[in-house]
Amino acid sequence: MIADTEWWNRTLELHLQGVLSPIVDVRLTFFYVLLDRISRRVVAVREPFQIAADLKERLDDKEWRSQFSDLLGQLTEAWMDERTEVLVGMIKGWDKEPSFTKRVKLAAVALGLAEPHGKLVKERNLLVHDGEIPEKMPEGIRHIGDFSRAVEALVTAMILRMLGHEGNAYLPDAGRHYFPLQPWPDNRPVPWAPKTTETKGDQGG
Repeated sequence: MIADTEWWNRTLELHLQGVLSPIVDVRLTFFYVLLDRISRRVVAVREPFQIAADLKERLDDKEWRSQFSDLLGQLTEAWMDERTEVLVGMIKGWDKEPSFTKRVKLAAVALGLAEPHGKLVKERNLLVHDGEIPEKMPEGIRHIGDFSRAVEALVTAMILRMLGHEGNAYLPDAGRHYFPLQPWPDNRPVPWAPKTTETKGDQGG
């Protein structure tokens, strides 16, 4: 994972910009970009499909595509074939790789880290696409400062594990102490994985 110097130069540059920013929105944006970047590198495409092996072939079937477009056209006379093509492209994307939240979780576990809280990862869409920060915090996280430090801790831990680091590390929101990344001490809470019961709504994104 460390042979691609250009990838690492850009990754560490983004991490540095996030760490140095005094504005929590900006910090979070950088760290969410890094979660996307890192998880893609770690997970890549381990399986040829996420939904069905023959889904792409079926989606490309001209007869089915025509029927699908006609069905959507029943919603409104203003429906255009271009919108059908966009929807088909989105379905192909869902089949091609896991959702962002699932991919980050898979990457964390693959690196030997605790699986992050789904809501901590899923809020990426709200910030990156709408420019808003979450109002309701995941259980175990008090405010947006803690939220940001938890995401930063996850990103930093993932980078260290990608680099093969197995010793102690100092991470934000970990109690101002050095801890071994793997395994994490049982008597200390993991910043990005507060103990809570997630609902099914926390799993996607």
